[in-house]
Amino acid sequence: MVPDQTTMESILERYQRYSHTSKDLVATDLESQGSLSFEYNKLKSRLETLQKSQRYFMGEEIDTLSFKELQQLEQRLDNALRQTRSRKNELMFASITDHQRKEKTLLEENNDLKKQTSKILHKYTMYENLGGDLILALKHPCRFPSPVSPAMDILLQPTT
Repeated sequence: MVPDQTTMESILERYQRYSHTSKDLVATDLESQGSLSFEYNKLKSRLETLQKSQRYFMGEEIDTLSFKELQQLEQRLDNALRQTRSRKNELMFASITDHQRKEKTLLEENNDLKKQTSKILHKYTMYENLGGDLILALKHPCRFPSPVSPAMDILLQPTT
């Protein structure tokens, strides 16, 4: 009979342990509910205040404001407008800087293309002065060797 008694004692011991733990959990749960309730009320109050301020910023319900409150609202609106203009100016300046950088790059590319065009025109003029047909020479370089010298062939090579 001793084994049954040991089993019964262990069951009672576990029961007491778990019932004590569940009481602790209930107490903790009540504390957290109270904390959550307080936090909820705090956030609800903050939301109402923000909604009221937003209505004032939109020009709604301002007839109930006192002179001092209207001055404070005007000051807040001036600050917001100043910050908005400052941010807009920053963005515009960044955009202008970016466009100037792109313009510089395009001007450099344009100058390179002008140089390449000038070289090609110079080669064409030299070839024409020597009596050659540039179009045929470019299409069929083997059939039409340079009329003067092999050095002239170097001038007709495409530039990269």
